[in-house]
Amino acid sequence: MVAGHLQEKKGLFYIVLNYKNEEGNRKSKWIATGLPVKGNKKRAESMLMDARKNFELKTIEKKKNKESKTMKKILMLIRPYLQIT
Repeated sequence: MVAGHLQEKKGLFYIVLNYKNEEGNRKSKWIATGLPVKGNKKRAESMLMDARKNFELKTIEKKKNKESKTMKKILMLIRPYLQIT
C-alpha cells in the first residue's frame, strides 16, 4: 500500500498519495474529494484508505502489463533466429 494523507486546501479535503515511480523517484498524486472540511473527516479518511488500496493495485497491474508488452516485443525480434530447420 502506498503512503498517503489528507490535506486541507481552500476549505476542501484532498487526498495526497506518495509513491515511487519506475525509476525510483518520489512522486505525489493529489486527488480532490469534493468534501468540505467541516463535518467530513471520517468520510475523507475512508476515501483515503480506499485510494491507497486501489492505487497500489493499479500500479502493480500497470507494471505487469508493461513487462508482458516488453517480452512480446523481444520475442517478436528474436523469433526468426529461434526457428529450427
